[in-house]
Amino acid sequence: MVVTPTCDRMKFLQQTYRYFRAQDYPYPENLFWCVLDDSKQRPSTLFHASLMASPQIQYKHHPGKLRIGRKRNLLNNMALEIGADIICAMDDDDWYGESYVREMVDLLMNSDFPMAGGSAIHYYVAGEDRILFFNRPFGPYHSCNNLLGYKTDLLKHTSYDDAKATGEEMAFTRHFKIPLVQHPMTKRVFLGLIHSANIVPKNFISQNSKFITDLRLEDFAMDNETKVFLRSITPIN
Repeated sequence: MVVTPTCDRMKFLQQTYRYFRAQDYPYPENLFWCVLDDSKQRPSTLFHASLMASPQIQYKHHPGKLRIGRKRNLLNNMALEIGADIICAMDDDDWYGESYVREMVDLLMNSDFPMAGGSAIHYYVAGEDRILFFNRPFGPYHSCNNLLGYKTDLLKHTSYDDAKATGEEMAFTRHFKIPLVQHPMTKRVFLGLIHSANIVPKNFISQNSKFITDLRLEDFAMDNETKVFLRSITPIN
């Protein structure tokens, strides 16, 4: 099960749809996508209609603005209603490789830990066409929510803070105390995006010379359409 919160970011959501459809999970009939959208405008496009018509997609529009902690709790409930055993986050503004779900599921199935994620991750800086490697020693069980997978049994014991507008993974992971298996090479499946519409500004990453790399988008397993999309995003203000 893949879960995505979104709001007023149609182009990003369309791109995330491509990432979901491209997943090489070996049991595609068992792969579902839950989307919770609290955009101001109600869904009215052909794209929205295609989402709502798909048997493998649960798209819900919420008429009022929600905090991210509440949205993630609602998404988990949507996934549970469908019968999910494992949930993988897929934020609407990051890149996810074709093997993302498969690799996260493999990590969880081969571990006694209830969570999988990645603490050492790469970021693409919009408008500057450069890639950073954010690798701070936050602890063995650290992961941001954009690269997080978990067994649904965990939801009996923890949840997000409904009041949280940012940093929602802190409550869910019990301040990174819940055991988590680290992905050994996040570059294979994930690339975060630093751009002007980030919920949490990431200037502390983009302006730090310690994180500079020589990597290019060509070093990631993404198709040309994705590279064009990422290079078209408005630069950071």
